[in-house]
Amino acid sequence: MRRLAAATTFDENYVTRSPVFVIERQGRLVAFYGFRLIDGRMFLDDMFVAPELIGTGLGIRLWKHAVATAQAHEYSHFFIEADPNAEAFYVKLGAKRIGEIVSPSSGRRLPLLRFNVGPAEPMRRAVGTPEM
Repeated sequence: MRRLAAATTFDENYVTRSPVFVIERQGRLVAFYGFRLIDGRMFLDDMFVAPELIGTGLGIRLWKHAVATAQAHEYSHFFIEADPNAEAFYVKLGAKRIGEIVSPSSGRRLPLLRFNVGPAEPMRRAVGTPEM
């Protein structure tokens, strides 16, 4: 819980200037992510799922929302300063490792990933519905 408490302390500027989203269950924060511009590059920032909920599909749900948010903001790509334990999750979803980065908050060397967003999915026609 200490990690969650530390991870959920947000700077007011971050919350007001960046897209930040949370998932709550029974009034308890269980997952969140945000985007942050760092040195002119857009980063998926602080994507977090409570440890007891990893493997329940919540991370995939959060990821899909993050990609849709990136599309809505017309990001062509974004970077991820990945926790080493989460790197495989991001790679499975299409991110590519492009190097390492030193975390400003912890000083640790972390995998640096890039995800190419691509255009939003077009709306699909129902079978038998004429094109407009």
